[in-house]
Amino acid sequence: MAGNDNDASRERSSRYQATKVAADVALNEGDIGAARQLIADLGKDARALDAARESLSFAAEVAARRRELASSAGRMYWQTGRHHAGVAYFTALLAAEPGLPWALAARGITYRLMGRHSDAITDLCAAIRADPGYALALANRGEVRRLERQYADALADLEEAVRLLPDYAWAIGSRGQVYQALGRTAEAFADFEHAIGLDPHLRWVTAAKSATTGRNSAG
Repeated sequence: MAGNDNDASRERSSRYQATKVAADVALNEGDIGAARQLIADLGKDARALDAARESLSFAAEVAARRRELASSAGRMYWQTGRHHAGVAYFTALLAAEPGLPWALAARGITYRLMGRHSDAITDLCAAIRADPGYALALANRGEVRRLERQYADALADLEEAVRLLPDYAWAIGSRGQVYQALGRTAEAFADFEHAIGLDPHLRWVTAAKSATTGRNSAG
């Protein structure tokens, strides 16, 4: 009887080690879906489940830090107007690790700033497919669609971005511009005021609010 217990224990231990290795490999390759599947397949094994959850938590932390780095690098290129250098930087990242949502979004934003709307939409759509809850990518796709006068699609993207991040001042301001284009002045003004309250440094929102106020006065 004791021998059977020992064999079962060794089997569980081997299974746990195999699961942990498989989860780590999947995560190192950026395949979060495969790691989640391992959790589902081995959910009855408490140790394996805990190990996989721990690995997923670590992967999420790494992903968040990568996004922060991408955002910092992106801001540097955007603020200095070095858009071609920014595209080259993010393209190199994507060549090394294809499909990274934050790198796709960052390059898409750079394309938006360059006026290359078709390229921007391609990258931002790819980022959203990889991470459907990526508010930054949604908001920027909405802004590109606004610039292309695709107001219904723009509004859908921006509303989803604001739903995900209710205090996302930039997205709220951009949504206000969509409302403005649609003639929904009261909603536009409310969004502009809300965005300015969240971030007074958004000068373009202040300008848009003033324009809306001017139109109301003229009317």
